[in-house]
Amino acid sequence: MLELEIPASEIKLEDMQRTHCVLDIEVSAEDNKGEKAFRRTANLKLHLLNEDEQMNEIEEDGEVMENFFRVQGAEAIE
Repeated sequence: MLELEIPASEIKLEDMQRTHCVLDIEVSAEDNKGEKAFRRTANLKLHLLNEDEQMNEIEEDGEVMENFFRVQGAEAIE
C-alpha cells in the first residue's frame, strides 16, 4: 500500500501536463525448483485535474479500502 500527499498548486495544468508516471515496477520470480517463472510489470500514473474541473464519480474498491484501514489500524497501534 502506498499513500501519497500532493500539495495544492495554483498552476493551471495544460493537457500535456496532466498525466505523471510516479512508479514503474517489475517483479520476477520462480518456484524453488526453478521450473515455473514469471515476470510482471506495472506502473502507477496520476491523472491530475485543475480545481475547477468536473470529475466522474469514482467507484471505491472494497479490497483496497480494507487494506487501507488495516494499515491505518496498524499505524495507530504503533
